[in-house]
Amino acid sequence: MIDLTDANFDEEVLHSDVPVLVDFGAGWCPPCRAMDPIVEELSQTYASTVSRSKTWRHVTMSTALPTFVFFKDGQPVDTAVGRKAKSELVEKLDALL
Repeated sequence: MIDLTDANFDEEVLHSDVPVLVDFGAGWCPPCRAMDPIVEELSQTYASTVSRSKTWRHVTMSTALPTFVFFKDGQPVDTAVGRKAKSELVEKLDALL
């Protein structure tokens, strides 16, 4: 897991050579905490091709948490908002590969 900041967001997400799943969440958010084990498992399963990052600082695409943004070639190409089934996130990740 990569902790994103203003200083590393461009390098880690926008200039990444692999697709990136960014988990925009917060520790105080119950749905975010519920999704943590699923996203952690996905980050291990897709470790060789997908970087997993978690931050809440750059949430501009949605006001709901958690918001998952899928980046490819530096561009946001898909999103998922709220509590999601693991299978839905897997489907979106597989579509990026």
